[in-house]
Amino acid sequence: MTLLPIAERELRVASRRWYTFWGRLGAAAFALLVFFGLHALAAVTHGSFRAGEVQFAILKWMCFLFACSAGVFLTSDSLSEEKREGTLGLLFLTDLRGYDVVLGKLICHSLQTFYGLVAAVPILGLTMLSGGVAGAEFGHVMLIIGNTLFLSLCTGLFVSSISRDVMKAMNGALFLFLFFLLGLPFVDWCLAGCKASNFSPFFSLGSPVYLFSETGPYLFRQYWLCLGIQHLLAWVFLILACVAAPRAWQEKSTRADSSGASFSRRWRFGGKRARLRLRQKLLGRDPLLWLAVRDRWQLRFTWCVMAIGLAVLSWSLFYYRDWGLLVAASYLQILFGFALMLWMASQASRFFVEGIRTGALELILVTPVVPAQIIRSQWKALFRAFFVPALLLIVVNTAGTWYVIHDMQKNMAKMKSPSSAGFDFAGMQIATLCVGVVKLAGNLAAVAWFGMWMGMTTRKTSLAVFKTICFVIVIPAIVLAFGQGMIMATLMVGKLMSFRWPFWISIAIGGVLSLAKNVFFIVLARQRLYNGFRDAMHRQTRIPQITAPPQAPPPISQPPPIVPVAMRAG
Repeated sequence: MTLLPIAERELRVASRRWYTFWGRLGAAAFALLVFFGLHALAAVTHGSFRAGEVQFAILKWMCFLFACSAGVFLTSDSLSEEKREGTLGLLFLTDLRGYDVVLGKLICHSLQTFYGLVAAVPILGLTMLSGGVAGAEFGHVMLIIGNTLFLSLCTGLFVSSISRDVMKAMNGALFLFLFFLLGLPFVDWCLAGCKASNFSPFFSLGSPVYLFSETGPYLFRQYWLCLGIQHLLAWVFLILACVAAPRAWQEKSTRADSSGASFSRRWRFGGKRARLRLRQKLLGRDPLLWLAVRDRWQLRFTWCVMAIGLAVLSWSLFYYRDWGLLVAASYLQILFGFALMLWMASQASRFFVEGIRTGALELILVTPVVPAQIIRSQWKALFRAFFVPALLLIVVNTAGTWYVIHDMQKNMAKMKSPSSAGFDFAGMQIATLCVGVVKLAGNLAAVAWFGMWMGMTTRKTSLAVFKTICFVIVIPAIVLAFGQGMIMATLMVGKLMSFRWPFWISIAIGGVLSLAKNVFFIVLARQRLYNGFRDAMHRQTRIPQITAPPQAPPPISQPPPIVPVAMRAG
């Protein structure tokens, strides 16, 4: 019998895919672009920073974040997809065991990520030649990134083994891994009374962020303990996935007299009266909007997260009487904003992916409904779900910026220092706030439209979300950061100081470029959706063309037999 037959089969299939090669090449090319871009920035500023240290810091954080996100996008829907398709039970009808299936999925979905990291490792090694990076630090960081990748993939597999819905699996993997990344250090921080001097790592030993941030040129004494604990956690999640996969693939049976009174049904669709009110309000006016908003568990989940974050912030402000926490909240809104974009992309693409998979979109298009109505209704549903959370993030950011400006003006008035007279700090903060608002609103709109397009052209929701976040948020953000850094570096060395431009002009230019980027993605996605809706749907469904069967050639007429005259007469 072949050892791990599913893993062998998946490896054979992956070896024939085109992106197995191009993924490695793309990862290496992207790392090289970042490497040489930072070299160019150092040349413009005439060596104002050590290129090797900055290159290594940026590239290692990119690789670390890439390893952290692997479980959410790659393995969180691996086993749950098999459950929805009904193929996982067929695998267990054979003599396969749980570890055969789980290890096969792990090897299959980790292959591309592992190849990408291996392709980026030599580029990170070039930073040692630029100076400022020791070989021991490089090796320790690479061990952390590989171990974090393993932990992220095993976490996603465990959540996928106990889930069936794609969004629940992705959200579960995201929050479980965020608990290990940020929740464990937050617990130690609370136990220390929010004071850095009293901070003592105990739960933080299981956090990859704590281990990664503490690792530097000199090895701290708890390095190997943290690495071992996190590696042990990864194996625990992998074993739990192997145990749960053969036992959790069956669909739960429901009683006929339940009448929708379960908690999960109330959480998703509301009570009987709430469903009736929503049906009376929307079904006669816009049935597609009702179809898009009737499942409200994602909206309620978003509201719960926002409410918990706002409650923690309010309690901290009134308990510690320190309004400087608004500044920390304004920085944390970047994390919440990214999570909001992630949820926006998932909701935008999920409707179309599920509609094509189940055939619901084909049934809708049989009616007089046109594709423009479907797209409009989905956009309205997304606006209803994410407008208030986005507005709440903007309010928190505005409050934090106001406190920073007020505190800085008060300190400068006390110091009465003429050295800072030429620096417009208030203008810098106001420009940053305005650009941040424009970026958040534009990114959410671009993610919504591009996510709908990716949902029409991609078979998996997780892959559609990954494409949307990469193309709309991650790659343009890196490009714009380099452009903004070049502008700021040029202003710092004085090449444009003769024009007397304000220093915050680079921030404003970055905001304009971000807005132009978002407009480009919105226009592109709108045109593709409105003009190629039916074609994209038919390509995804792969409806075979019905052709007439080949007709047999007509029979060759035989000449009548020649009968002798004597026989004819007889």
